[in-house]
Parts: sequence; C-alpha cells; structure tokens
Amino acid sequence: MLESLAETPPGVRGLRATGVVVAADVAQALAAAQPDAAAGLVVVIDPDFDGYLAELMRGLAAAAAAPAPAFARVALVAPDDMLAEAGRHGGEVRLFPASRRAEALAYAAGKG
Repeated sequence: MLESLAETPPGVRGLRATGVVVAADVAQALAAAQPDAAAGLVVVIDPDFDGYLAELMRGLAAAAAAPAPAFARVALVAPDDMLAEAGRHGGEVRLFPASRRAEALAYAAGKG
C-alpha cells in the first residue's frame, strides 16, 4: 500500500510504501499526488514493504520521465538491503539509504 507521508517540506509530495505494492497502486497514488506546483516526490520504503520493487521503480521512473506537469525530482528512500536492487531498475529516480532520508527530502525540494 502507498500512503501519504505527512512530514515533507513545502512543494514536496511524500508517499510511504508498506505491505504489498503492485503497479496499479503506484499509478493510483501518483495520480492522486500529482502536482499543484509540487517540486518533487519522495517515496519511503518501510521495513515491512512486501511489494514488488520492480513495479514500484517502474512507476517512479515513469513519473520522473513524464512531461509536465510531472515531478521535477523523484527520490526513493530504501533500507540498505534494497538499494542495490532498486539501482538495477534505472530511471531518473535518485536513491537514498534510510539513514539519509533528510537529504532525500531536501533533494526533492530542490535544495540538494
């Protein structure tokens, strides 16, 4: 499931990935989060994430590559053991380990 992440800076939409996430969840959540002048998007993967990382990354890559109005910057915050797999899916998504969540939020806000 993808749910709204409350603690984001102005101009940044945040989503938390928990439990099972499939491609339809990604498309639906991104459509709901889409811009009202949002600079960036941050998706934080919780340790209990049990979804398909490939589908999540595919959806985020599509959001990063979409023409306007799309998110200018897309960041994924993941547990260390998922970073290598997330990196294999490519795209314009910047990856951050969980310990650098604040940096991911700054990046999405255009400050990093």
